[in-house]
Amino acid sequence: MSLFQFFKKPVVKIQVVRRDPFRLTPDEWRSDPTLCSLATKTLAIPEVRMMLDTLRNAAHGWVMNPAMPFEERAIRASVNEGYMICLTEFEKLSQPVAKPQALPMADFAKANRFDEEMNL
Repeated sequence: MSLFQFFKKPVVKIQVVRRDPFRLTPDEWRSDPTLCSLATKTLAIPEVRMMLDTLRNAAHGWVMNPAMPFEERAIRASVNEGYMICLTEFEKLSQPVAKPQALPMADFAKANRFDEEMNL
């Protein structure tokens, strides 16, 4: 074995890994314009909107027995919060992810002039 073979870099293989489309995260869904438009069309169907409104109205709510223990109140509040987050996230699938804006470039010319004026 020669010295050059010892330091030879291994060959890198790149292959496409297929993912099950039903295992996408919400951000991955929202980053695809085709899927966002599909969600927009689906949410525009009056029957789907009525189903979502029905589910939102059927939320467990905050009506609780005043004598209920604190732990039970916390559990019910958590369930209600998770329920509302789920419905909100479902509706947000139709909104594409906003692309980040370019960061402004720093301009130190004004700061340098100020330092010169102040004799710093």
